[in-house]
Amino acid sequence: MPRFLRWLALGLALAGAAATAEDRKTVQAVQFAKGASASSVSGRVHGYDTASYTLGAKAGQTMEVRLTGSANAYFNVIAPGQDFAMEDAIERTEWSGELPADGSYRIEVFQPRAQARRGETAQYTIHFRID
Repeated sequence: MPRFLRWLALGLALAGAAATAEDRKTVQAVQFAKGASASSVSGRVHGYDTASYTLGAKAGQTMEVRLTGSANAYFNVIAPGQDFAMEDAIERTEWSGELPADGSYRIEVFQPRAQARRGETAQYTIHFRID
């Protein structure tokens, strides 16, 4: 097989793997009951899946996030307009902090690489509070 065809086949395989990984991400908007400042959601992640939650908040508010139910699940908090987790909110099971900007925050739940590689499933409950 000519070299360029091998590279083309490799590129197509990698693109398919990336699309598959993106398909394994669920996104759910977190809703608070009228007058409430807290909410909880139960879920699960399997293998390399990611569960993503969005939550609207304003700069200066304090957000608390706590993950319970599994020793094999962590979360990252991502500020509006950013692609990476906030510096002090990476691979956490509990986090509280003052929010730097208005907008929709994303909280991504995932498993550590070792558990994901073994295809394990982590069931959890994630608790959100905005003050």
